[in-house]
Amino acid sequence: MSKPEGVAVLFACEPLLSRKLAGLPVLDRAAVAAGWFRMRGKAVPPALLRAERMLTRVPEGARARIAAALSVLHLELHPVFFDGRYPAPTTPVAVAYPRAPLRFQARLVLGERPADLLPGLSAREAHEGLTLGFHSSVDYLLRDAPVTMTLGSGVRDIRVARWICACLADPPRRQALLRESTERGPHGEWIRGVLASRVDEIEVEDLPCGSATGVAAAFRSAARRAWQRWQGEAETQHELLATPPEWWTPIRCARLLGSAAELVAEGRQMGHCVGSYSIYVKRGISVVVSIVVPDCRPECSGEPRASGLGLLRSTVEIERHTGKVLQHRGLGNGYAPDLCEKALRVCLKRWGNPSPEGTPGRR
Repeated sequence: MSKPEGVAVLFACEPLLSRKLAGLPVLDRAAVAAGWFRMRGKAVPPALLRAERMLTRVPEGARARIAAALSVLHLELHPVFFDGRYPAPTTPVAVAYPRAPLRFQARLVLGERPADLLPGLSAREAHEGLTLGFHSSVDYLLRDAPVTMTLGSGVRDIRVARWICACLADPPRRQALLRESTERGPHGEWIRGVLASRVDEIEVEDLPCGSATGVAAAFRSAARRAWQRWQGEAETQHELLATPPEWWTPIRCARLLGSAAELVAEGRQMGHCVGSYSIYVKRGISVVVSIVVPDCRPECSGEPRASGLGLLRSTVEIERHTGKVLQHRGLGNGYAPDLCEKALRVCLKRWGNPSPEGTPGRR
């Protein structure tokens, strides 16, 4: 048998076939069309073969509805079953669910259950969802969500949708989702919004307790997962995010962190969030420098040491255009060692930038 060809080939080769099919019952129409392929040694198209088999098995009174449903699911069958006198179906074919999407109605006519079309819902919920005309289980579950929440946008798993419904039904969690909060960003900017607008970030793995998972725990898990995924991608990005600033001059104790991979490596080694500063470097807002100096202190000094025998390290964020130090951090986002502070002053003097006195991160 040759490779299956579409039904369009049939009408291209037999331009007068529509007249031959006119007035024939739907079963005879399917048989004539399928017979044309068989007589020429060609494989009958799957859609046409399915139609022929299904129409043979059902009573004559149900064949018109079956043909209409098949034509909805397989557009290529339109010229076989419908002509000028019998136009293609545009009205509901499932009388019990007139508001359901036409493809859903067709599948119902062909024997599927409402729960098959809206998976994850109970039989009662699926019946109500199709009666109301919903296209997905998530849209049905979130139908009464507040307008401050993007209704079902980006939420794909029904278990996440049920968690959202459980939160909205629980006053404390509902307030946590809908309460507007303001947080200060890494550069002092204020970030305002509601968690409900970010529910698309939540995935099933962020809900260890199922529908009973707390709002804060779910969003912490989502943020941690997104951060780990971003770090993995950034580790392979070694291209420069921006050209070095005009005042930059290489100094032995200072290293310019110009790529996303370098920023992520610095953040992991130092235990702070500089790995997320790629966007500020790329936009020309900040310059990030790693300070590394020999450790000349006695062993009992008590100050924490970064990895690397006999070395002290710190990370500096500098405003690109003014050269002002925005922050200077040591291990774990703590204070920078005194030797690193002294080294930074020497570097700033060499670069012609302002002194770091009074900047965040200092004692």
